[in-house]
Amino acid sequence: MKKLSITVLVWFIITGCCFSLDNRVAQLPPMGWNSWNAFGKEIDEQVFIETADVMISSGLADAGYIYVNIDAGWCGDEANEAFADKFPNGIKHLADYMHGRGLKLGLYTHWRSIGKENRDARKWAEWEIDLIKNDAYKTPSTNAYWGTMRDALSAAERPILHSIHFSDEESNPTNISEMCNMWRITNDIQDYYDHESIPEDKKNWAFSTLDIIDRMAEVAPLIKSGCWADPDMMEIGNGNQTVDEYKTQFTMWCLLPAPLIMGHDVCTMTLEIREILINKEAIAVNQDAAVIPAKRLRKSDEVELWSRPLADGSLCVVLLQKTDKPKEVSFTWEEIGIKPNRKAEIRDLWKHEAVGSFTNRFSIHVNSHGCAMLNLKQ
Repeated sequence: MKKLSITVLVWFIITGCCFSLDNRVAQLPPMGWNSWNAFGKEIDEQVFIETADVMISSGLADAGYIYVNIDAGWCGDEANEAFADKFPNGIKHLADYMHGRGLKLGLYTHWRSIGKENRDARKWAEWEIDLIKNDAYKTPSTNAYWGTMRDALSAAERPILHSIHFSDEESNPTNISEMCNMWRITNDIQDYYDHESIPEDKKNWAFSTLDIIDRMAEVAPLIKSGCWADPDMMEIGNGNQTVDEYKTQFTMWCLLPAPLIMGHDVCTMTLEIREILINKEAIAVNQDAAVIPAKRLRKSDEVELWSRPLADGSLCVVLLQKTDKPKEVSFTWEEIGIKPNRKAEIRDLWKHEAVGSFTNRFSIHVNSHGCAMLNLKQ
């Protein structure tokens, strides 16, 4: 794969050593957990202490999940003072707790910080916050607020990951890397595989796994080290999808590559869900140093074909099988850019085993709504 290796090298030179902001955080996709999907506003200090403890004891932290993010519900109209009944020891206490265990603490704000950017940024730095989820989702990407908050965070003299959600999610601003380290690409995710499964009262705003995958194809060219397209928290483990559907979600978040932010209750997760989330080979694709975004090479109602070059010169190839029955799916060397008659060694990243050596074409049996995640080396 000499040609592929050169492509990887050129992309890495152009983008891999460039940082979108001067804070030098999130050089690779951030990994962690957020409280919203599992708890909503029903949060308190103990939720985050217990979650952090389980992230460590379960091996999630060792797998790379280090951000523990407090979402909405921690404060009232002011983003510099926590509810005393929910957080009696204060936010700084939680930050110290996380840091003492090798974790990081994230915090939520929204339009309550407009006009108070410097005050809030100084307070967050004083608390030693590591990530701000800036969910001013009623504010368009063209509003000066985003740049003002970026400057306030920079002036606070603490490296704080700036995660943003603006109102025009589908505008794809070309200057996005000047505003943030990660940006939301859709409205809120819900725990459904496809849009048809979403209840009628949610259809006009909610996004399914397949809805978000379509957006991934649009925003992938904007991704660079230090500025990540955020497809929202993963729904894996929240109970409304099958194991194969959850594997598909995890596969595509890893492939894009996107931030891996869990959204379930880790204290009650099953072993099956844990095994999905700590798939080391899939995570290695997500954290690959080359930071070359994935491309969708083929789309139909039944199957999608995606690929992504990796830093070692190999290819990660994903087949999404979207039908309601198990199906044999395939791709050709021509589709993925390999010359005819070249042999490729293929490894299955979910089965964690070598599949064999193949020439010109590969096919595999995939479950309904499942996927194949493969590594190809010549």
